[in-house]
Amino acid sequence: MTGPSPALPAPPRRAAVIGATDEGTDARVRSTRNPLDRETLGDLGIAARVSGSNQLALTILLLPFERDALRGVDPLSVRMFRVDARGRTATPVWNSGINRGLGYVWAKITRPGTYVPIGLPRDRLLQECVRLLAQERRYAEHESREQRDELTQAAFAPLTETTEDELRELRRLLAQLEVQTSGRPLDPHEVRHGRGGYILPFALPHGLKQNELRDALPQLETPPGGLPEEALFFPPELPDRVEPPWPGPRPWPLPEGGFPLPIPFPPPWLWPRPFPPLPLPRPPLCWFTSPNWWTYHHDAQLSGHASGCSAINSATVGSLTLRRTVPVNGDVAIIPTIFNGKIYVGTVNVPGGSPGGGVLYKIDLASGAIEATFATPVRSPAYFQGFGGSPAVVGDRVYISAIPGRVHCLDANTLAELWTTNQCDKETPTAGAGRSSSAARCMSAAARANPEPTASSIASTPAMVTCSGCSRQTSSPPESTTTPT
Repeated sequence: MTGPSPALPAPPRRAAVIGATDEGTDARVRSTRNPLDRETLGDLGIAARVSGSNQLALTILLLPFERDALRGVDPLSVRMFRVDARGRTATPVWNSGINRGLGYVWAKITRPGTYVPIGLPRDRLLQECVRLLAQERRYAEHESREQRDELTQAAFAPLTETTEDELRELRRLLAQLEVQTSGRPLDPHEVRHGRGGYILPFALPHGLKQNELRDALPQLETPPGGLPEEALFFPPELPDRVEPPWPGPRPWPLPEGGFPLPIPFPPPWLWPRPFPPLPLPRPPLCWFTSPNWWTYHHDAQLSGHASGCSAINSATVGSLTLRRTVPVNGDVAIIPTIFNGKIYVGTVNVPGGSPGGGVLYKIDLASGAIEATFATPVRSPAYFQGFGGSPAVVGDRVYISAIPGRVHCLDANTLAELWTTNQCDKETPTAGAGRSSSAARCMSAAARANPEPTASSIASTPAMVTCSGCSRQTSSPPESTTTPT
């Protein structure tokens, strides 16, 4: 059996700390026990004590776990908490997450202390009880210890006051419904089967049996501020589609695709213009900027920074799940372009000899349906054949280059060719869909008149400069706008 891939860090055998910057870290770590083990349902049975200066350099804490530690815990909800045993408080470290493949929980920390990974219960009924408890707790104010415990026991009443058989049947139906309808891929270890393959309820935390959980809930102590896992229902991430802060037209929220064109205007708004680059994960008014990734490295400035609203970051990327797979003919060697809910991606080295070059696909982002294709045949002998540069979508036009140097202008709706020009042998552009073959002469003059790249630059391979419309494209782009891939 081979060892771990050298491209990935080896799973730690014990708690470890890694300096996240060139400064390194003076932190030291050792395994310990969870000081609040009687005040939570979702801990993994592991904890780490980090010592060092009061203000650590940015440090990555790695805490390994065994697979059995996740029994009864939703792995996608696990975050690290900094626990104060004296004050009986647990503060979530939101810049943390779980790596199930390598078997460790990680957190980016700058303070010493005791760190404990905690997640939500995997059983949906128990998880819903915790959610309602967290919601009611936010309305409570200045609770005494008796009031905290009373609120906790009231939230768990469906589990403690329902008969054993009815409770087991409800939990089984919830598990069966999720397994049969969820788009989230389930770990085989999460789903349990009984005799005849019947789906059993999801496991309870720490592998407790149902009657054991019913006996343990009344003994659960509630620290000030509530159970630690209650905080997991209120993460700092915003939803992917953030709507404007005022009531909009009906239907509301807006259907897939957001605002009807031409809002944001002009379509797409070439972010970060008119906004300057900002040292933030995303600019303010993210709902007002286009989410399109319309060209190579996103925009004419090749910033590589996405616009629009997104909740994807290092702490949430691990919870992404495969939505669908779309088969294409050939290999993909370019960065796809996303424009108005459509994916434009080209392939190289299509097998079979006909066309044998590459195919440009237009794929609907919501359904995964292939709406249109454009094939380019084999040109002169080359190591690669097909599309070797990211397409650029501007308005209702798609610009893309094919190996070894032919540039195509296509209709964005149908991918019908409007014109093409060869950048290698400087052939005269051929007419497509009734277009004039004088495009190169027109835009060569335009390029000489405007040697500096402007907002109308198109970053593809090779890049081009546009005046207005496909009838005025250049076959000699300024060198400063070329973006090799």
